[in-house]
Amino acid sequence: MNSSSRYRLDSVVLTLTILTLIVFVMSTRPLAAWGQTELTVGYEENPPIAFSTTTGKPAGISVDLLVHVARQQGWSLQWDPCKWDRCLEDLASGKIDLLVGMGQTQSVKHSTASALSR
Repeated sequence: MNSSSRYRLDSVVLTLTILTLIVFVMSTRPLAAWGQTELTVGYEENPPIAFSTTTGKPAGISVDLLVHVARQQGWSLQWDPCKWDRCLEDLASGKIDLLVGMGQTQSVKHSTASALSR
């Protein structure tokens, strides 16, 4: 396995781990406890984790997983594709509630806490 493939695999594993943690935390505390059943979800183009289809519909591993959990919990999801810096700003300001499709690179370091606005 070359270093590029290894880096991509590490990025996918990290992203799935973070998403799993977020989904676990959110599913143990229903949105009703936060006073809402609608989430605005930001995502940056990061295939195959999260991306927009040619019709503009969100897709990808993290999108599919969150849609599945949302259906089970009765949540409504509104999607907001964004560039990384705006995603983080919108998350910090509460414009979006959740950020999916994150990957870690040398220039982008984050914690799991940075994926939720509440």
